[in-house]
Amino acid sequence: MTIEIRDAEPLDTTARLVTPERVVFLYPLAGPFRRSIAYLIDMVVLVLLVILGFLLSLLLTLGSIAGLGPGLAILFALVYGYGAFCEGFFNGQTPGKRLVGIRVMTTQGVPITGSQAAIRNLVGAVDGPIPFLFLPGLASMLLTSRFQRLGDLAAGTMVVIEETKLGTKMPRVDEKALGGLLPLLPARVAAGPEMARALSDYVGHRSRFGGARREEIARHLARPLRARYALPDSAPSDAVLCAFYHRLAEREKGWRELQILLFRLEGGRSSRVAPADLLRLGELYRSACADLMLADAHDLPRDTVAFLHSLVGRAHNAVYKTRGFRLADWAGVVFDEVPRRLRSDPMLRVAALTFWGLLFLTGLLAAGRPGFAARVVGEKQIEALETMYDRPFDGAARADRNDAVATGFYIRHNAGIGLSCYAWGLAFGIGSLWTLATNAIGIGSMFGHMATAPQARNFFTFVTSHGPFELTAITFAGAAGLRLGSGLIVTAGMTRLDSLRREAARSLPIAGVSVILFVLAAFLEGFVSASPLPYAAKAAIAILSTLILAFYLFALGRKPRLSGLAGLRTED
Repeated sequence: MTIEIRDAEPLDTTARLVTPERVVFLYPLAGPFRRSIAYLIDMVVLVLLVILGFLLSLLLTLGSIAGLGPGLAILFALVYGYGAFCEGFFNGQTPGKRLVGIRVMTTQGVPITGSQAAIRNLVGAVDGPIPFLFLPGLASMLLTSRFQRLGDLAAGTMVVIEETKLGTKMPRVDEKALGGLLPLLPARVAAGPEMARALSDYVGHRSRFGGARREEIARHLARPLRARYALPDSAPSDAVLCAFYHRLAEREKGWRELQILLFRLEGGRSSRVAPADLLRLGELYRSACADLMLADAHDLPRDTVAFLHSLVGRAHNAVYKTRGFRLADWAGVVFDEVPRRLRSDPMLRVAALTFWGLLFLTGLLAAGRPGFAARVVGEKQIEALETMYDRPFDGAARADRNDAVATGFYIRHNAGIGLSCYAWGLAFGIGSLWTLATNAIGIGSMFGHMATAPQARNFFTFVTSHGPFELTAITFAGAAGLRLGSGLIVTAGMTRLDSLRREAARSLPIAGVSVILFVLAAFLEGFVSASPLPYAAKAAIAILSTLILAFYLFALGRKPRLSGLAGLRTED
């Protein structure tokens, strides 16, 4: 399905869309002010959810400090997942957006997918608030014709105003004025633009005139209608016009039915609606599309036309509503598509070379040159590192440590760094390279220093078990960010924005896998690395983790060859 979108005039704030039914309708665009109100409402909701998460976590742990661990994990999930979850599951709306009457949709005018919701929220992290206080996002909105922030540009989305309380304000006809002529008219009557406009104006102003004046005005209009539909000559001309207009205005009943059905569908699940209602939705949508074309052509009242534009837009959104997030689909992507793509992705090689090359180089320099690590990460950091690993991880060293709290902290901190590394790929990949390089230099310097320090045994006993997952996660996050940035550089004949959107869709699952690895590493670091297990056990876990990563990267995602068909190969 393809939908055309015609650019609005430079000073216009509407998007002009053409549906597959070849109906043109307008969507008013949501500007910075309205979106800021929605953002503030969502921030209040988010804070309340975080507080509730911490309270439930503490309640389940009977008030123990261990409850802070799940609370920190909930904090991470809400900060990075609240917007994506709501927009993916609730058809482009968060609670804040719903309250102010705005919705996220694609620039083609169809509902967003779960992937687009995730991209616009994760990549949109570079919009603000830290470190630039929303300035990048605000500048992007002011410089683009559809008020798109950076996350919208990467996802191919826009935010529109969706009015649900507009009225048609069509003139009403008193039943007594119809003169019993309705049974003589067919269910659907046709009128040209001039006739429809004249009827609307007449019915809207007829109450100002007396009976004789109405007949005088209506006589000329009623004559061709009387002849076309064989209406009796005895019927008053005023009644003929009113009856004819009433037939045209009866379409409003279908609009009201469609509006009621949309209220039931919006914000809920279509599975709660009967199949017959879904079929009726399609019928009413097509009918409203036809009425909108007639309303525009016949120059009906402006409020009526505005109502129909909004109604058709909402119905279009409901008819083409996507399925949002589906775990089964994501599982297929994670275990099939991602490993196959990573094997052939040059961005993974660049990320691995950057990260591991700098890590080993700075590690060797720190091990061979006393004072090198202190100059890189600072004297205080080195002193804190040596103090932390002064004692082996036995009962005495673990007395002031809570594994659950540590795990929650590692999830929030490390996975947050990984997602930032991915999002900053939007800066032509330079942000991701910078994050990879600074982390590699810092980690390598500390590893090299501790390798020659008296605390070496305690240090490597701690980092061994979770190292494979955590370091691989950083590499994957960097590769996803570089893939995002490459879309702005290597466009393959596409426009820069289209290329960015293509690579954003390709890189998102890789970033998702990196988060999974960060979470696995956090559990190992929280519950295994600091445990009194012997080093041999922790080394065995590290070896097993490495084998799992190797199997994932080199074995999964290989399509089976078709036996008996020599010479045919499937593409990796």
